[in-house]
This record gives sequence, C-alpha cells and structure tokens, in this order.
Amino acid sequence: MSIPMFAGMIICFIPALALLFILLYRYEGCFDDRKIFKTFAGGMFLGIVALLFEITNVFSLNRADLTGIISIFGIAFLHEALKTMVLNLKRFQGKFDTTFYGLSLGLGFGAIYCFYAVSSQLIKGIDTETFTINIIMILGIIQFHAALGTMIGYGVSLHKTIRYFGYAVGFHILLNAVFFGYSPVSINILIGLAFFTIIYSSILLFYNAKILLPKSLPEKMRKQKRRMLRKV
Repeated sequence: MSIPMFAGMIICFIPALALLFILLYRYEGCFDDRKIFKTFAGGMFLGIVALLFEITNVFSLNRADLTGIISIFGIAFLHEALKTMVLNLKRFQGKFDTTFYGLSLGLGFGAIYCFYAVSSQLIKGIDTETFTINIIMILGIIQFHAALGTMIGYGVSLHKTIRYFGYAVGFHILLNAVFFGYSPVSINILIGLAFFTIIYSSILLFYNAKILLPKSLPEKMRKQKRRMLRKV
C-alpha cells in the first residue's frame, strides 16, 4: 500500500469510525451490529459509484457555466438518491432502527469519498498549509453525509421517504451552491470554505444526533433508555 493511500485511510476512516462509535454507543441494543457494519460498507460502495461521476467529469462544481449549475443539483440528487435507494429497501421500511443504519451508511459514503480526495491530493503534491485546511473541510464532509444519511433513514422509518429525501437534497444543494465555481486564488477563500463546511455539517449532525436518533426509538424503548441518554 502506498503512503498516500495509507494516509488517506488514517485521516478519513478513523474519524468516521470514531463518530460511528461516539454517536451510537449510547443506543447499544437498539440496532443490529452486523447491519451497522454492512451499511457502513454499503455506503463505501455507494461513495465509489458517486465518485465515478466526478472522476469522469460528468459533474463538476468548479466550472462557472451551465455544467456547474447542473452539477449543483445533479450531485445533490445523485448522492441522496443512492443513499435512499439502499435505505428504502423493503427490509428497512417502517423500522425504527433504519435511522441508525442511515447514519452508518452516510459515514461510509463520506469516508470513501474523502479518502479519494486526500490520497489524490497527496499523490499530486500539496503544500502543508493548504492540505491542513483541506483536512478540516474533509472532516466536515464526513459529518455532512452522516447527517443526511440519518435524515433519510429517519424518513424511511416513518414511511415518509420522499419528504426526507427532499430535505436531504435541499441541504446538499445549499452546500454545493457555496462551492459553485470557486477557484481558491487565495488561502483566505479556502479557509472560508473549510470553516463553512465544518460549521454547517456540525450543526446538521448535532441536530440529527440529538433529535432524530432518540426520536426514532419506540416509546417503550425510549423510556428505558431515557436515564442513560440523560447521563451522557
């Protein structure tokens, strides 16, 4: 394994797995551990599929033309449609634990997506300052996909898939619009994008973790877990 690929795995997969543990350990017994890791792996596969559209230049937010405008909506629709396609399988529909599997799916998606970004930057060569700023942005992207995966999973659990898919696409379009057509001619532009991404994603993930995850539990299970959730 090359050094860039190894570094990419460390930088992207360790934070994703750490988030998976931090967000779910309070809910032990509310989901199937095997499905958590299967959906994480499934998210990685979906991330590879999504990457193919950008590697082949089907979508690009760095072009201030019609292609870039189409990409604002196309990337958002494609990414969230891929997540919804898996989470809306019959085995997940109407089940409260689908919210948890949506989280793991989103983390896997974000991790592999960011792995490609980190490893490709290291292969091409990049200065330390720019790379450090990009790491902040990448950690935000991992949180972002985790939040939207949770949102879609929650919608599927309530049989409100289309509504929550729409919410996820809307949040994604907003992020894409911020990045549309930018060319970081200065380090300040890149810093601004990085901090917007991490703040925006953190707010989304915080809401999903604090509201949707506990709200997804059945009333009886919620009462059993209430004391534990208050202590953490």
